[in-house]
Amino acid sequence: MAILCRAKDLLQKKQSMVTLPFLEHYFVFLNKNTNKYQFVFLFYKKVGRKKRSRISIFIKIEILKLMDSTKRQRDIMDMYTKLNISKMTITNINKEIDFAKLFKEQLKTKTEKIIVQTPYLYAGVDDSFSNLTKYRKIEKNMLRTSYFHTGYDEIKSTKNKNVLKDKKIFIIMKSVKNKYYLIKKYKKEFLHFLNQNFNIENCKLTLAGDGTKWIQKFANEIGAIFIWWKN
Repeated sequence: MAILCRAKDLLQKKQSMVTLPFLEHYFVFLNKNTNKYQFVFLFYKKVGRKKRSRISIFIKIEILKLMDSTKRQRDIMDMYTKLNISKMTITNINKEIDFAKLFKEQLKTKTEKIIVQTPYLYAGVDDSFSNLTKYRKIEKNMLRTSYFHTGYDEIKSTKNKNVLKDKKIFIIMKSVKNKYYLIKKYKKEFLHFLNQNFNIENCKLTLAGDGTKWIQKFANEIGAIFIWWKN
């Protein structure tokens, strides 16, 4: 059995795709609920591989990234020749992702609050638009991405790369047809995510944006210091 995964080349310090052959080891256990013996592959459970699926979650994520960057299905197939994937496989990977469910789950996820000990909590917001297929119809959707961080991580940052500390990302997706998605509704979701992840009692909030009127208005609504992010 072979699985395609991402490995880090320690000599060249580059990321490359390699094929790692390995033996499948399964374990047998008694399911007390059904009183039947079941087989389980612990490695597959660890890497998030679903039953009867030969493609790991890591490869699915890579394929979704390529599709988002406007790569054709044929281009993706050529990149993963050893995986022997078909156009139908790529289509099914796209269909099985329930974006609406993922966005709702991120609001329910409970995490330990970060107590902000810096003068500011930095945030930013931006919109992007993408065409997604729904019920065999192409629908234009808006992806609104917000990010939060407390500045640069002095320990992890290097001369060539700055690493942000305590970074969190909040994403929502709405159909462009939904004209009633107002600032007040987004404000509620934004502040819910913010207060769920950060304690900002002793700091000020800044909000960076590209100068769009709604972002400036939104910054005023949440009492944040607006920073014009020039492209």
